[in-house]
Amino acid sequence: MRRRCISFTIYKGWKLTLSTKGISLQRPAEHYTSNGFLYIEKYIHELLNSGNRFKWVNISTPDRKRAVAVWARDGRVEVFLSVESKQEPDRERAIRSFFDSLGCQPSRDFLGNNAGIKASTRLLLYPVSGGVSEITLLVKRLLTVVYEISPSDALMISCKR
Repeated sequence: MRRRCISFTIYKGWKLTLSTKGISLQRPAEHYTSNGFLYIEKYIHELLNSGNRFKWVNISTPDRKRAVAVWARDGRVEVFLSVESKQEPDRERAIRSFFDSLGCQPSRDFLGNNAGIKASTRLLLYPVSGGVSEITLLVKRLLTVVYEISPSDALMISCKR
């Protein structure tokens, strides 16, 4: 049986999701108009120190075209990335090169559909380890090296705690 869910955006950007597993409420993304890197560590700390079974932090540019997600589940932490493989082959190579330089291979690597186009989006999950400081530094380096985001740039950060 497939898991089914339905989500609604409610009051001031809060998102309500109803599923076979229950009900969840997600706060809207925080908008940091400058110096977005200053706020990343706070969210990574919450991610690693929260008691929820599955949680995540999504960090993106305000236009949402460049984003990195960090997931934590059952004591395992992974970085989740998606890239339009047909439109952005250089970005996909940059992601793979970044993690290869760390000696890290993807735990999941598959093609997904986007906007009705089959096998157009490459989805990658990379396992990462370390404490708050190490994972924060890795995320900041990834944002800078692969996505060309400056520490002084604006960011949107959302999370499931």
